[in-house]
Amino acid sequence: MPTSELPRKVGRNKTSRQQESTLILLFVGGNYAALETLLHRNGYTVVVPATADQAVALCPYNHIAATLVDRSSLAESDDWSLARSLKAVARNVPVLLIVSGEIADQQRLPPGVDLIVSEKNPLETLKAINQYRSQMGKRAG
Repeated sequence: MPTSELPRKVGRNKTSRQQESTLILLFVGGNYAALETLLHRNGYTVVVPATADQAVALCPYNHIAATLVDRSSLAESDDWSLARSLKAVARNVPVLLIVSGEIADQQRLPPGVDLIVSEKNPLETLKAINQYRSQMGKRAG
């Protein structure tokens, strides 16, 4: 879908009395069906933008709980990455990098990435998102 066709707002209309949907942006090259299902079951709306531009464009207009990207989607060009672009428009949205295999104890975070999670354990990814949201809520309150 071309960027011009993306809705400016995903979820519920602000005039609705129902709570606005909490989004997870999933910008990945692989198949993460188990993670997507788990997020849906826990009340998140998962949006899978087709391009990095679409992912970035959704951030200013929606309540984004987290953005999940994998190594193939994080690709940098000229020392700039999707994670940095997301932080430029929504600095409080956590960016989680999904890696295959185990996470090295001393693995360095790429610029703009807040946390590294393993694709092997979707439940741990959900816990990390909820923990980060809880910490951000305490800072705001």
